[in-house]
Amino acid sequence: MEYSFILKYYKYISNIQTNNTLEMISLDIKVLNSAIMKVGVVYRPPDSKSDWMDRFDDHKDGVISTNMNIDFVLNGDFNIDLRKCIKLKTMMEVNGLQQIITQPTRVTLKSESLINHMYVNEKSYFTQSGVVPIGVSDHHLSYTVRKRIKQNKYQHVYITYRHLKHADEHAYL
Repeated sequence: MEYSFILKYYKYISNIQTNNTLEMISLDIKVLNSAIMKVGVVYRPPDSKSDWMDRFDDHKDGVISTNMNIDFVLNGDFNIDLRKCIKLKTMMEVNGLQQIITQPTRVTLKSESLINHMYVNEKSYFTQSGVVPIGVSDHHLSYTVRKRIKQNKYQHVYITYRHLKHADEHAYL
């Protein structure tokens, strides 16, 4: 099956850079005839300071969407092996995010690690995810496939009215 879409608009939300510790950017993306999806991207340099989690926690509201009515993906090179860092996993879970990439994302001859993370706020919005070795880098390509969630164009409208068949107009004067 082949997928195609027309990007209707995107809205630049935030770009946060915190002293070579962490870089974050966030976009709202609206695909034609579909619900809005918020995408956050994070890059943490490998030599960043150990306080990066505190900085991330301070700035996460500009990047992370906790609104369950909006599809949300947080993707990036965190440069920390998620299989060895319980603190990061707990912090994301507290914010309602679930990691959907489980395979190693960086593989060398001597090691493999899960340092490229992809978090979503609702796993049921996505049909599949994984990693693909691309050969150009020691980092594998991480991907996810989003379900097409149609936006309800027609919402119920409730009208309140009075039956005026037997109304006395003098009673209102």
